[in-house]
This record gives sequence, structure tokens and C-alpha cells, in this order.
Amino acid sequence: MTPSAGEFWLADRGDETRRLVFVVSDSRFHRLAERAVVAPVLDEAPAQLRPWHISIGEERIIAVNLAGTVPTERLLERADVVAGDALVRVRRAARAIIG
Repeated sequence: MTPSAGEFWLADRGDETRRLVFVVSDSRFHRLAERAVVAPVLDEAPAQLRPWHISIGEERIIAVNLAGTVPTERLLERADVVAGDALVRVRRAARAIIG
């Protein structure tokens, strides 16, 4: 299964560690680079949300400032698909950080 932008995936982070991540990049990039740009979902909400913390519902906060890439083969299984403007908000936060 190929990841798509706007999906939550369980990612193998090595050392038997798995983490829920949000896929930011699109499938064309995944095919060409064999990697995905992802941002981790925080285990706990920070005391104060910053502009780079994107809240999805009441349970998930995406940390755009901690985004990175992972090989697509390390994305183990799709956990959820986000409806609405979540992907737009995450990409907007990333652009604000990068400039």
C-alpha cells in the first residue's frame, strides 16, 4: 500500500520503536524518492500550543516543527485518513517555518 498525503501511518522508527506519523508529501514524491515527508503525532499535548502544532480533532496534535523523511518501506500500516483542511494547515505551517 502506498501512503498518500493527509494520512496517518504507523512508522517503524528503528530499535523496535513505532510511532504514529502524518504524511505530508504526495505519492509522486514517494515513488521518485522512495521516502515520505512525515510529521510525528505528539504523545502528549504541550502546555501551550504553538503555530507549528496542528490539532486534529481533540486527540491528535501534529508537530510540524519535527517533520522529517522516512523510507516508504518503514511506513507499516495506514491508521487513519484525515478529512477536511488538515493537510492544508500542516503544509501552511511547514511553509511558515521554512520561509
